[in-house]
Amino acid sequence: QTLNIIEDGAAPVVATLLPADAATNVAVNTPLEITFDEPPVAVAGKNLRIYQQGNATPIFTILASSGIVAGNKVTYTLSGNLVAAKTYTVDVE
Repeated sequence: QTLNIIEDGAAPVVATLLPADAATNVAVNTPLEITFDEPPVAVAGKNLRIYQQGNATPIFTILASSGIVAGNKVTYTLSGNLVAAKTYTVDVE
């Protein structure tokens, strides 16, 4: 019996985000969920950085490998709450 593994050479592509891009009225303790088009594999040393609008310093930095993977979805829990009525940007390395 032979097992052939074929790597397509392309990185997984983001299919959906939770909270969605430009979402409003998001709970301050909502986890971040990223669903890809194929199962992702985290690369050691890569990070997610969360910035509050107007601030060049991230308010949270999370190791990409610390997310919980379930199929094509990765869930990240922040170490603290976001501030209500603020806008945030998530930068994924």
